[in-house]
Amino acid sequence: MIQEYFDFLKKIAITFALTQEFRLIKEVIALNRGFIRFIIKFVDGSELHVFEHIDARLHKTDYSYHWQDENKKLIKRWDNAPHHPEIKTSPHHMNEENQIKPSIEPTLTEIFPTFAGRLLKVYGADSPIRWLIPKHSYQKRLFSSVTHLKDGALDDILFQVGFFYPFLDIF
Repeated sequence: MIQEYFDFLKKIAITFALTQEFRLIKEVIALNRGFIRFIIKFVDGSELHVFEHIDARLHKTDYSYHWQDENKKLIKRWDNAPHHPEIKTSPHHMNEENQIKPSIEPTLTEIFPTFAGRLLKVYGADSPIRWLIPKHSYQKRLFSSVTHLKDGALDDILFQVGFFYPFLDIF
């Protein structure tokens, strides 16, 4: 099940419409836990550094999604390092513009619309990128739920995501 989950993360990262390059740094799967680290380079030159350590039930025990611009300056980072106990969502928090903010534990798919939103600002409102941003709450819920997998649900979820988000092209 860990291998399926990691394959899913890689496929989503590789096929995301704004991905220019995907680099797998490390992937380790043991009997009851797994570790994956990869980098997604987006079409604007920014990069997302992804790290997840999960247990056998696919619960993230440690994670970081570090997004930086082409000059390696932090844009945003979501993580669960326990160094901000003053944040009400501790250990989960987000770093943005030299501020520490409360955050829920995100999934990779939950933060993808953030990248599309930034690129929409860069490329303009008439850009085809506008089609990549979920507009309706049911789309946002579906898009954000794809990594909450249950036994045997992967194919159904991939079908639903592909149906609402054909840009993923994951079939």
